[in-house]
Amino acid sequence: MPNLFQSFRQPPSPFLSATHHSTWRSCIETLEHVRDDRYALAELFRLLRPGGHLVLTVPNKWYLFETHGLCVGPVTGNRIPFVSWLPPAIHARIAAARIYTSGGVRGLLASAGFVDIHLDHVMPPLDKLVASPVRRQLRAGVGLAEQTFLRRFGVSIVAVAQKPAWRG
Repeated sequence: MPNLFQSFRQPPSPFLSATHHSTWRSCIETLEHVRDDRYALAELFRLLRPGGHLVLTVPNKWYLFETHGLCVGPVTGNRIPFVSWLPPAIHARIAAARIYTSGGVRGLLASAGFVDIHLDHVMPPLDKLVASPVRRQLRAGVGLAEQTFLRRFGVSIVAVAQKPAWRG
């Protein structure tokens, strides 16, 4: 079976329209890596059955750290604070993957034809921290922040969107 991720790089996809058996599809932390995110979403829309849903997660521009790595001369790495907050033109030149805003995700999904778009943010799991009392305290703090406007600074944006059902 062809690899769907690879097919986004060279149109057209070998899959037939609206033939995926499930009414749910997911694209988890992948869209930022494909060559053309608009084309990838158009293909996901095409492949999804009418009335089906897409669950999408992408890196959040407003998260405090760059999570996909960057290269600026001799400086390379990830988890570098505030790099994701740079203007898009600069970020695109130095980062290994795209990042998104909520408005940008909503616009991309709508332009692909999706409707009933719901967005939220995911706070960081802090899974890279060594098990310790500090991690427990940080997770407790993140849990509290998640209940406030600070969730907008979460690590990822989560979107659930629907392909309109056929009308008969």
